Amino acid sequence: MNYKIKIRSYLVLGLLVLLPAVLTVVLPSTSYSAWTKITIDSQDDVGTHSAVAIDSRDRLHIAYLYKDTTNGYKLKYATNSTETWWAIKTIDSVGIDAAGWNLCCHISIAVDSNDKAHISYYKSAPDGDLKYATNATNDSSWQTTIVDSSGGVGKYNSIAIDSNNKAHISYFHEEDDQYQGIHNGLRYATNKDGAWDEFVSDFIYGPSGSSEDDHGINSSIAIDPATDDIHISFYANNLIYMTKALAATSWSTQIPAGMGVYNGANTSLDIYPSGKVHISYGHKSGNYTQRAIDNVNGSWQPTYGDTVDPTAGSGFYNSLAIDSSDNVHIAYTRPDGLGYKNNTLPSWTTVDFISSTGTQPSLKIDDSDVLHVSYYDSNTDDLMYATTGPSTITTTCEIDTVRLKRGSNYYYKDSLQQAYDDAINGDVVQSQDVFLNESVYIDLTKDVAMEGGYDCNYSSIIGYT
Repeated sequence: MNYKIKIRSYLVLGLLVLLPAVLTVVLPSTSYSAWTKITIDSQDDVGTHSAVAIDSRDRLHIAYLYKDTTNGYKLKYATNSTETWWAIKTIDSVGIDAAGWNLCCHISIAVDSNDKAHISYYKSAPDGDLKYATNATNDSSWQTTIVDSSGGVGKYNSIAIDSNNKAHISYFHEEDDQYQGIHNGLRYATNKDGAWDEFVSDFIYGPSGSSEDDHGINSSIAIDPATDDIHISFYANNLIYMTKALAATSWSTQIPAGMGVYNGANTSLDIYPSGKVHISYGHKSGNYTQRAIDNVNGSWQPTYGDTVDPTAGSGFYNSLAIDSSDNVHIAYTRPDGLGYKNNTLPSWTTVDFISSTGTQPSLKIDDSDVLHVSYYDSNTDDLMYATTGPSTITTTCEIDTVRLKRGSNYYYKDSLQQAYDDAINGDVVQSQDVFLNESVYIDLTKDVAMEGGYDCNYSSIIGYT
């Protein structure tokens, strides 16, 4: 029986009197070495390249892809902002690609001061556009807009919101026509001065005459909440870092980790309260290894980056976040699964595994320093969520969360108490892997079994109720 039960007993006049059992429905407590994990969305092949954001109430917002085998990829969104895990919506169709590669890594999400979500994403068909979606005006109706339709734009995008709730997006311009003077590079767009149809789109990095495929990919953008300064990291045959004040017209450009091909792929950036930054990235020298670098002391340290995990094949996907004590946390892929490390020792900890089949992580930390990771399970093809804190979360299933099994018949109920009260001898009360805020009084004379922790289809027990 996958329930946690508290039985209250009292000794009265030498007799043991058992009061009715109180069934307290909770999920197990967790620590950094015991992640609480759930399935958010299991609709066919779903959850690739998710991005997670946390609002002011520590509610989560996740954007991700769903592979519709008939109609192509779709952008989906899941949240617990209304305390219903998970409210899931399909926002837009983003194109058809059998291989899936040209849809890779092209979703980013941020929330504003009103706890509204803003999503940047790449729409591959027909020509390759950068698009933007938000529920800032209406929670139930998403507004989608084409930000840049100049062709071959929008891959590897990253979005951040400033103190005026305006959006800023870094993204890749994939076009190489040297005869017309058009080259691959990093672009930046914002709606800070008006609507997106009046957007400012800057070609901010891409050496003149360059025909390199990789200038401007894997960007990560963040905005300092204290100053609105903009920070961007990305890959252009090296790790590149650019920054500017919100109102400035020019960018400062640096190469933090020294020159070297494949030094800085797949970057992730976060900002310290001091305004300094920490960047995680993959370093490829024969194979990927996970590295990180910071400018906390004024210069980039270590000179060629700090080796977080030397395991070959580590860091192809990685996500970095900084907690309230300035500790750095990184979720990243390894050949043997989805790993996690932090520098609280202050050296990097030994690897802690989130999932043996997880990939493409997105990591954020809430105001209580609880870690939240969305990721794709390559074994089940599902969108997954993991956290280091106590959690009262579950999936939203199409079938009711409690049912009464009587022989080969099933009767769906509104609560565990109702199911127990309606049961007769030999019945089984079944419930899904959910959090239910109720006490169940088992005070009737009958033979009833209780089974908790089922998946959405009641096909197997996957956790606790």
